[in-house]
Amino acid sequence: MKRLCKCCMFWEPMENKGNWIGNRNQGDCSCKSFIEYISCDAEYPVDSLVYWDAEGYASGFNTGCDFGCIHWREKA
Repeated sequence: MKRLCKCCMFWEPMENKGNWIGNRNQGDCSCKSFIEYISCDAEYPVDSLVYWDAEGYASGFNTGCDFGCIHWREKA
């Protein structure tokens, strides 16, 4: 079995959230390794994904060195 979000206990499709209208392939993850917003001096687990936002000018995410991803490819 592939370890995909749709098969994970932490994931819930957005279409299950009341009157939400949008992409049926999106959902919410309640795993504590996914952290919203960062503090520059904070320590986070090595398997985490951390979201950052610069007051609406830019946003993105950082990952810990042991975060796993289904899109992984070997380094050249």
